[in-house]
Parts: sequence; C-alpha cells; structure tokens
Amino acid sequence: MCVELVNNASLPNVPILQTCSLSKIDFPLMGTRQKFNLIITLVLVLVGTGCKPLGVRALHKGEGLLALGRPKAAVVQFKEAVKQLPEEWRAWNYLGLALHRAGDLEGADQAYRQAVEVAGERRRSPNDPAFVLYFNMGRLGLDRDQLVDSEKLLHTYASEKQSFYSLFWLAEAFRRNAHWSEAEVTLQRAFKLKSDSPVALNRMGIIQLKLNKPVESIASFKKALELKEGFAEAQLNLALTYHRYVPASLAGREALALEAFMAYIRLNPDPHPDVQVMVNQ
Repeated sequence: MCVELVNNASLPNVPILQTCSLSKIDFPLMGTRQKFNLIITLVLVLVGTGCKPLGVRALHKGEGLLALGRPKAAVVQFKEAVKQLPEEWRAWNYLGLALHRAGDLEGADQAYRQAVEVAGERRRSPNDPAFVLYFNMGRLGLDRDQLVDSEKLLHTYASEKQSFYSLFWLAEAFRRNAHWSEAEVTLQRAFKLKSDSPVALNRMGIIQLKLNKPVESIASFKKALELKEGFAEAQLNLALTYHRYVPASLAGREALALEAFMAYIRLNPDPHPDVQVMVNQ
C-alpha cells in the first residue's frame, strides 16, 4: 500500500513569514505609524531629499496588500519601495516576504540577501528589528529544501525569540531533517504557548510515530480532530495509525481502524484507491 501519513499545509491564519514594523525605521523605540511619518518628514527636511515619500507610500500600500492576501500586487509596491529606498533593509525584507508568498522563491532569496547586506551587523543583535531576517530566511530555506541551513537560521531566531510560531517552524525544520526527538521537544515547548493548534497536533502525531509512540500519536490526532472538525489529514493519519502502527494485540484495533477509515471516506468521497482496499480488508 502506498498511502502515507499526511502532513498538512502551513498553519491557518499564521503569517508564513515575519514582517517588520514600518513604524520603526531607523528609530526602533518609536511604536506608531504616526511617529514613523513624523520621523520620515523630519528626515526629509534634514537631508533635503524629494524621493523618499514615494518609497514610504509604496511600503504602506504593499503592507496593506499583503494583509489582504494579494502578494503579487504587493510585490509591485515593494519593488517601487526598494527603488526609492535602496538603503532601507525593511523595504527589501518586505519585498522578500511578498515574493515568497507569491511563489517566487529565488526572487525572495535575492531580496532577503539584499536586506541582510543593507542591515549589516545589526541583524545579529536580538534587540534589533533586523534580527527577524534569521526567521524569514529560515522559512524560505524550508520551502527551497535547504534544510540544514534553514534549521540553523530558525534555531538562531527561536533561541532568542520564543513564540509559538518560531518554535513551530523550528520543530518543522527538525522534522524535515529527521531529528525526531528535537522536533518533539520543540513542539512540546510550542504547545506551552499555544495548545490549540490542530495543524501542530497533526505534525506532532507524525513525529511521535517516527519515535515509535503510536499511543501518543493517536492522542495527538484525536485532539487535532476535536479542535478542527472535518480535518481530513488528521483523520486519515488516525486510521493509518490504527491499521499499521498499533500492536495487533490492541483490543478492537481492526474495528477502530475501520471506523476511522469510514470517517475519512465521509470527508473525502474520492479517496486514494488503497484506502478502499484497506477498508475492504
């Protein structure tokens, strides 16, 4: 049978990449867009340039388009922003982010590398906003299958900036590199910050199977299904776990597997042919 455990797409309602606050350009302590605009105005008065306002407007337009889920349109704005503000690392970071979300992984890599060059050594400080480039380049590395470098970058970021998302993606890097124990421990740390992510629970179930913990994986898949009704990937993984991974001595194993497979077929009326074979068995 060639039906395999099913991973899932990126976390729903989770930013794939980390943005940066436009309100903090060159003044990390300023926290509002109004202050940002005031600062830019003062800078323009001091340096006497006439082109930066176009770049600032393009940044804000691009930010809004990203929030609306329109990365390709945002790319147009951020390309204008880097043209007008070539020495502003945030403009390059946003361009990389938009290109990544639009599926242009090579273009995103080039933009992030330019952001790194512009930011310079400041990016190495966890107290500097440019530190977020470690995360963004690490996430891009996962999608480009540059798994070793991605793990290093995400580990650097998560070591200093621990959040559910930074730990989740570090765990994903560990998983992709087959570092199963590290992936499990890191996801457990993520769950302490946010315990109700069905996507993360599904990933945890897969990791636990790799660690030969089928009972724990069943609990993870069931919890994912409790949190997200109709989560087909977790439902199939639960069925496969009963069918393939739990000891044959488990009471009611075959009935549990059949029940789980039938629930999956109800969610997916046109399943893989091997699913139906397993049901018939």
